[in-house]
Amino acid sequence: MEQYQPIELPEEILLAADDITVAELLQSTSAQCWIVSALVNSQRFHEHFAHSDLAEEDKLLFKIYKINRALTRQHKQECYRRVNECSHLGQRIHQERAAYRDRVRGQKK
Repeated sequence: MEQYQPIELPEEILLAADDITVAELLQSTSAQCWIVSALVNSQRFHEHFAHSDLAEEDKLLFKIYKINRALTRQHKQECYRRVNECSHLGQRIHQERAAYRDRVRGQKK
């Protein structure tokens, strides 16, 4: 099984993240479903990622587990449905922009 290494994020991102709580993200209309999906998937697939400090990672995973356990199946399914819809919408928008760019470039020739 492949072990994914952590992605090094710039310190400014981590400092900015200190000002946001998981509770705030779960209360946010625009972030809620993405965060639920991320929490469930991070617990489900944690073995695929390399961890430098297993004790700290285990503590964090236990906290995530407590949140995930409290979510109902209906919560998770609705969040997955919305994330899936948004992902497909994002792909369609990307494809439309690429097609438009190609048309504009073709007209300039």
